[in-house]
Amino acid sequence: WYSLSLASLKSLSKSYNLASSTEALQHPASISDVYSKLQSSDVISGMRFVGFGTDGGALVRRYSMTIDKDALAKFLFLEADKNSSSNVFVAQTEASLRQMLGSVAIGPVTISTDLFLGSLRSLSVDVTSIVPTKASGSNATPASPFGNSVAHIKLSYDDTQKDLTIAAPTGATPLESMLAASQQSAQIAGKNARIRSDLQQARTAIESEYSPSVTYKGSCARNKIIPDLAADIKSSGSAFVCKDNAKAYFVAAQLLATSTPSTPSYFCIDSIGDMTALLKIPTGFVCK
Repeated sequence: WYSLSLASLKSLSKSYNLASSTEALQHPASISDVYSKLQSSDVISGMRFVGFGTDGGALVRRYSMTIDKDALAKFLFLEADKNSSSNVFVAQTEASLRQMLGSVAIGPVTISTDLFLGSLRSLSVDVTSIVPTKASGSNATPASPFGNSVAHIKLSYDDTQKDLTIAAPTGATPLESMLAASQQSAQIAGKNARIRSDLQQARTAIESEYSPSVTYKGSCARNKIIPDLAADIKSSGSAFVCKDNAKAYFVAAQLLATSTPSTPSYFCIDSIGDMTALLKIPTGFVCK
């Protein structure tokens, strides 16, 4: 045995149910089907026999294979795209997976098979967090959701004739909660970007109608575009603020919090052209 044959895997696998806290999915794929898809996607490579040992009191053969993170990401994105009708969900899932995979190093996967029966006994892998770099911009390494640690993951198969069940150990952090937090952060960042864009459009609209004979006074109520921008900011979870007099004005809105607890932050643009973040709404007509 210097490789795992699909015939051996087919003899071990049956259709199985995958249950979660929110839904029960009938998964028709067998272990061999998944293995075959992973092989053809180049997710796994370098499979080799590494020796004999024991696992749960049984004599086993051990095999090792490497995981290509880029290929894994592509494989997961394609699966998510095929199983979801929501482009928004797929985009959010892709962003979350990219962040998670970019922040960890995946060690070789070790597979143990029963020496006499050929049945699958266990699968294990180490996932090591990568300490974020100090570089800024797109070259910076994202913080790992696992913190500065190594996650030792092992799946043990006690009876291969039973349907596959997955149970998290007591005290484990659900992976879905990590993905949810990452998705929520991406959603908030997107909404804050939209709020800033709306405020910039509001300033452009007010400036476009200004002249010596038509001052800034009343612009917040008079301009026809302002109500639509205010409604859009409200839909993002914030509130539009506009204040004017004859010589000056400002537009502002509170940005959504990206962490808990957080300090309130308001994005403000005034008639001078200043764009800045403030801790509170200005009392005058300039952003300070």
